Amino acid sequence: IPVLDIFGKMINPRATKHVIGIAPRGSDHSNYNKQRFLTVEEFRKLVKKFLEYNYTVYAFGSPADVEHYGIPQHNNFIWMTSDFGVSHPAPRYPTSFRHLLSCINSCDELYSVDTWLKTYGALGGINTKVIMSRRSGVTIPPPIDSSDHIFMNKDYWNFDLVDFDKLIV
Repeated sequence: IPVLDIFGKMINPRATKHVIGIAPRGSDHSNYNKQRFLTVEEFRKLVKKFLEYNYTVYAFGSPADVEHYGIPQHNNFIWMTSDFGVSHPAPRYPTSFRHLLSCINSCDELYSVDTWLKTYGALGGINTKVIMSRRSGVTIPPPIDSSDHIFMNKDYWNFDLVDFDKLIV
């Protein structure tokens, strides 16, 4: 699907050589049996790792995600929602869903739990790494439930399944 042609690609807004996108949680973030979200501590570790490489780091989510995870105090980090963007020390600024998609399209790599973003990235040919679901902090390779046979099947999609613990070493 030519999502890059349809929505465009945002130019890297920071003076870095690489753009990383992170989707730390999906709409179902209350299920601890199939944990499809990063904890606040895990999110901070992943963001810190990429900021230490001097990458631009986008986090994609909802306004509730921004509130839950907070805004890292680093200018190369940017939260994007379909309503606003925000970065330290800049104030919130209005955006649109199209703007959000163009920022996703600008990513050299996407790191996502099981969310719509991993599907979008895979369809768009963006290098996408899907963080496998966990239970009590332990990675559980799919399939965990029947939906995983379709939506977490790397043979059908253009993404890699990754263990969170191996990402932060």
